[in-house]
Amino acid sequence: MRVLRKFHGELLLGDVGTKFVELAAHWAIVMFITGLYLWWPRGQRTVKQAFTPPSGKGRSFWRQTHLFTGILAAVLVVPIIVAGLPWTDVWGGGLSLVQEQTGTKSNSLRFGGDVPNSTASEGVPIPYAEVFAVAKAEGLVAPYETRPPKDADAAYWIRSASVNRAEQTELIVDQYSGDVLKRQDFADNPGLARLVSQGISFHQGELYGWLNLAQNTLAVILTLVLSVSGFVAWWMRRPAGSLGVPAAPGASLGTGMIVLVIGLCILFPLVGVSLIVALLLDWALFKRLGWFQSHPTT
Repeated sequence: MRVLRKFHGELLLGDVGTKFVELAAHWAIVMFITGLYLWWPRGQRTVKQAFTPPSGKGRSFWRQTHLFTGILAAVLVVPIIVAGLPWTDVWGGGLSLVQEQTGTKSNSLRFGGDVPNSTASEGVPIPYAEVFAVAKAEGLVAPYETRPPKDADAAYWIRSASVNRAEQTELIVDQYSGDVLKRQDFADNPGLARLVSQGISFHQGELYGWLNLAQNTLAVILTLVLSVSGFVAWWMRRPAGSLGVPAAPGASLGTGMIVLVIGLCILFPLVGVSLIVALLLDWALFKRLGWFQSHPTT
């Protein structure tokens, strides 16, 4: 499970891999937004037709499958992606900075903060069993996660590892007397910190039990169908022997589209960076080599 978590978060490539995972998450949201715009009923296409299950065969079937699963996937997948963004380096780092500046960061004692030391600096530390007894007496919900004192002055840290975030109370316990030096309840955190934490719980399928797991599983299945149907529909549409790259639009971008693009690039910084890199490569290299260019038929 540890390897799977690292693969999910960083592709087993460390800091470089986690940037690729975040880049994929950012672009996935952009693709869902633009896909919904293309899907939106207009002209002779009605809402009923948009929600009609796929039928027929060939490219028409795969295209309808892509459209039909796209709206369902967008509703289920985008919230999962957004809930996981606070874990990321760039977007999550930006959110953390905002929380620090606005005083809305978590008050958790897990990673430091204002943690008191034991009242004495020498003596016989109490056994773990007594620490667990203190936690039980304080009403902490099992199972427990604990960390021993790092030196003779420090104290025990223990918390409820309940999947219910509201029950994840933390305690700092004097390693000699067993007294509770500090208590941090989930409700003591700022509203934004609680929202981020509950979002992570939703991302992991823990927020509302089996239904959350079933919903996330359905989202994964729909994403797989969406990806495969999009690829097959493109493969069947493309001209033989080419990638089928569409011709660049002749008209310039409108003000609304420019605002949308800039807004998405600011909201999702890695989208902006990758878009700039793609444009530079297209201008400096691909056009000169004749790569990825559409050729009008005669």
